[in-house]
Amino acid sequence: MKIVTLIVGLALVCSAQAQPGDETTSPALRAHQAAELAKGDPARWFVPDRTVAQKVRTLQKETAAAHAENVAACKGDKACIKKAHCIYRQEMATIIDRALED
Repeated sequence: MKIVTLIVGLALVCSAQAQPGDETTSPALRAHQAAELAKGDPARWFVPDRTVAQKVRTLQKETAAAHAENVAACKGDKACIKKAHCIYRQEMATIIDRALED
């Protein structure tokens, strides 16, 4: 329940998160992604994180990747970037709690 309240609060504080789409992905990156997808899913994707440290590391990587996409989608808009940073800081602050939930 504590996490749900926190998430709702974060949504209110950082309400205008950028939503990246194909318009923010370069043609070269789209081609690379298509080539990678054609190879199929890597086996490592199906090995679950067992320790808290592994879970934290995965959540940090996912949060950093989402942040990079959000900042790219902002296209230099300072208010948008500020909100993206706000979301990133809030998500990073909750990673330990999220890792311990599982």
